[in-house]
Amino acid sequence: ARANLLRDPDAVSYFLKADLTPKLLGETIQNPAYADTLRAIASGGASAFYTGPIAADIVAEINRTEAGSDAPGALTPGATTLADLAGYEAKRRAPVCIDYRAHQVCGMGPPSSGGMPSRSRWASWRTSASMPSARPPWTARAASRA
Repeated sequence: ARANLLRDPDAVSYFLKADLTPKLLGETIQNPAYADTLRAIASGGASAFYTGPIAADIVAEINRTEAGSDAPGALTPGATTLADLAGYEAKRRAPVCIDYRAHQVCGMGPPSSGGMPSRSRWASWRTSASMPSARPPWTARAASRA
């Protein structure tokens, strides 16, 4: 995981200190570029995301061929274009949900793969004899927002 993190300069600057050690628990992490992106989407709507500078940055990142200087090497780029993003149309789809203890946890439905793997993971945690009362590490936050 660390080797992959080091290949992304933005992730390095966000999660690691200048000496490449992890930022400490409780340390304030700021992401002004993300805040700017959210402000642009809030004021410009979906078109601010799918066209213009945000779309150009997304396409450039997807198509990047070189890793960062902390772990240099070739990357396999995607093939997404600005036209792909500009032509995208979001579709409302029913979520995939599963009951877990006193909560209903939902994820994205097909054709996204987001909901299906989550559902199978939840089912395995729910029925695991080796961990009858254990909670998956990501459930506390997911369950509290359900």
